[in-house]
Amino acid sequence: MIVVRHSLTHFLMQIILLSTLIFTMAYFVVGYFSVPFVDAEPLREWKFVYENKVLVVYAVINSTLLVLLYFSVSSYFKISYLILFSFFTLLFSIFFNGNFPSPMFYFSILNVYVVFYVLLRSKFKFGNISRITLWILIFYVVIPVLISIFGGVINFLNNIPPLFIFSSFRGFTFDRVEYGIVAGYLLLILMVGEKKYFFTIVPFVIYGVLMTEARAIIVALLFAYLYLFRRNLKLLFFFTLSLPVLFFILIGISNRVELLDTDGGRFDFYSASIVQIFNSLLSFLWGVGEFYTPVDKYNVVPHNFIFQTLLNFGIFVFLAWTLIVMNVWSKLNDKGRVFLIYSLTLGLFHPGYDGFIFLPFSALGYYLAVFYGLNKEKYI
Repeated sequence: MIVVRHSLTHFLMQIILLSTLIFTMAYFVVGYFSVPFVDAEPLREWKFVYENKVLVVYAVINSTLLVLLYFSVSSYFKISYLILFSFFTLLFSIFFNGNFPSPMFYFSILNVYVVFYVLLRSKFKFGNISRITLWILIFYVVIPVLISIFGGVINFLNNIPPLFIFSSFRGFTFDRVEYGIVAGYLLLILMVGEKKYFFTIVPFVIYGVLMTEARAIIVALLFAYLYLFRRNLKLLFFFTLSLPVLFFILIGISNRVELLDTDGGRFDFYSASIVQIFNSLLSFLWGVGEFYTPVDKYNVVPHNFIFQTLLNFGIFVFLAWTLIVMNVWSKLNDKGRVFLIYSLTLGLFHPGYDGFIFLPFSALGYYLAVFYGLNKEKYI
């Protein structure tokens, strides 16, 4: 167990969580404003430039906070063999392929050390940051739902960028998946923690999630819910009855043509990824040594963290990541594990959750898993 030197450690833990949440919002809001009006072509170059600027600021600020946290604990010279294994396998893959470590490499190792070593072994308190996190998410997720319901009677709201894109609800984000990610985090927090707000807030969140028509979000929430309440037969029975009702509501309100009859090309990406991974023994062992390697056949990332990690860095780095996740899982209670289940399920269908990738929205899932999975405060 790491013994903290002083209250600075607790403060830094809370600020890192808050900073990650704020930069998640900022990253998504850039995408929201890249579609200025209904039926407009997204300003993709503008979006790419400003998203990168958000990520640079996020990396600089959070890297500084992570380093300060590293030095704020009494046993900061200690490091686990698992972290060392991760560091050297990742580094070897990069140099083996003739590349050089990118900023993401250093940021990923910092995150792995802090999330999977310091936080898991520290005694800390959530403090007021849990309520701040909750209300930021409520504002970000629920306000666009209220605007979509009542906005027609308030004239100036008709001039904001659209809350729907391609018939799917996107809230204050670029697309349905981004909104679904943060709505899912809020729903899980309401399920495992702030239950007194459950019945007042959850109906709006569920409405927003259904309007996104995002299948991966719904599946990820389903898996998390089934795990959390697997021992509560009454809740499982209620859920079993309510799920078909919600499903038919989704079908009734959906304008998404491919909702049920297509995989979005993912199985094509997966099969092409497998061919590329096993193209040679070296590609299987060490990948190409870069983050976000695309599938050559389609020039698109595979939308699956398993194939993406193997393409990026090969089997040894994937093994290191798997061992880290297993190590975290073994130390979390059920409340923390639902956030891990949610994030890993999303990673089976969408980019951004790959091994050693820590974009703000994916890092947020790991932070929430650890904070809720270890915290013993009464209201959690």
